[in-house]
Amino acid sequence: MALSDFWQRAKDSGTPLTDHEIQYLENLTTFIQQGLDRGASFKQMGSAVYANLIDLRASEFLPDLVHHPLNWETSEMREGPSQGPVEHAFWDDVRGVVSFGLRNGLPFKAILSGLYHDFREFDRHHFEFTKAVRDFLPKVTGYSKHTEDAVQGVAEE
Repeated sequence: MALSDFWQRAKDSGTPLTDHEIQYLENLTTFIQQGLDRGASFKQMGSAVYANLIDLRASEFLPDLVHHPLNWETSEMREGPSQGPVEHAFWDDVRGVVSFGLRNGLPFKAILSGLYHDFREFDRHHFEFTKAVRDFLPKVTGYSKHTEDAVQGVAEE
């Protein structure tokens, strides 16, 4: 399956992922899984990821300069509403877009641009998932289905 025109242009205009960028993306997916395993609320997880993305953007997308690392060892667990299937599906899509980007060698900024957009929208709605998705469709929607198995073993490139 070929990349869409959007992703192909992003790939052609960007630089290959550095080891630090790959590590950042892997840490992001680990943080998400650990948060779900720990029963963290959507607000807690979303606000932590968004703070990290803001910091990353301020550092001109240099992962080594981020002041708010995604780490549950330093994050305080707070009580909050548990996450349901739609929130879990969103996190699966976040991990899906990261995986898609890694498999296809997409530029770091291109992978993160949709994530930043989505978390900025959730922040505008105080990380109340149901209210937020009434006003916008997350850009990462559906990426959990972009797996090699979903395209019958044919790489997306």
